[in-house]
Amino acid sequence: MKNVHKIIIAAVVVLAIGAIAVQDQYDVTTSSFSGSEVSLGAPGMPAAQVTTDSFKGSAEFGIVSDMRFAPEPPRGGDTAANVNQKMIKTGYLTLLVDQISEALPKINEIATAHNGFTENSNSGEYPSGERHGYLTIRVPSSNYDAAVFDIRELALKIVDESSSAQDVTEQYTDLETRLSVAQEEESAYLALLDRANDVSDLLQVQRELSNVRVRIESLQGQIKYLDNQTDLSTITITLEEETSINIPTKTFRFASTVREAFRGAVSVAQGLVTIVVWGVVVGVVIVLPLGLIFWAGRNLWNRRKK
Repeated sequence: MKNVHKIIIAAVVVLAIGAIAVQDQYDVTTSSFSGSEVSLGAPGMPAAQVTTDSFKGSAEFGIVSDMRFAPEPPRGGDTAANVNQKMIKTGYLTLLVDQISEALPKINEIATAHNGFTENSNSGEYPSGERHGYLTIRVPSSNYDAAVFDIRELALKIVDESSSAQDVTEQYTDLETRLSVAQEEESAYLALLDRANDVSDLLQVQRELSNVRVRIESLQGQIKYLDNQTDLSTITITLEEETSINIPTKTFRFASTVREAFRGAVSVAQGLVTIVVWGVVVGVVIVLPLGLIFWAGRNLWNRRKK
């Protein structure tokens, strides 16, 4: 029984000594992390940042003093959302108005009021005295709907109306990308040009540089054209005047009327003379020979009967 008690006491002493040793090791490990900052991620995920001063140059633990993970690359959706949409708006209107002479200046005023301008304008008069007009105006795309509304208000009747919108965002983005690449090529060739020593190399670089500059100017021109077409919308208006019975407004010129009547009489006389000449020629050449043949044949027939 005494031996059992001794064994129990010895086991308790061993456990106590082991507990004290573990506590001492824990204290040593904790003190070695003094002044450190460790951030851990979720299981299976990398830590966002690990920084510790006590690990600097420590070959024992093999830990880098400052570890940062690269930021996540931008996604395609985020880039596409930042692209401004490029639209070309075009409108066509055919309006029936009371007076062309009044409608034309009013449409010019509408274009100016909406920060636009009249690109071209012309008008004319039919032989009946009715006038017609045609003009094209350019207004900022943001004012397109308001300008069309104001123009419609001038019409007695809207004969025809149509509009279209062309999305050129993809084309515009492609041109910008190609321009950026061409400009980088130009910079590279300029750098090569400074380092070229051989005449043949110099000429070759200059030739390639010239080709790149032609491409750049072409791309810049296309981008400028699309900017103009998308920033300013185009509205084409055809004006027709309402038919009405009006007193002639043209000045009556007696001398001109006499000359026109005389020319008409001469034309009629020439026509009559032409008919007579045709009759004589046809009669002599065709009718007379046929008549002689008919007369000779008839006489021969009568003789045989007798």
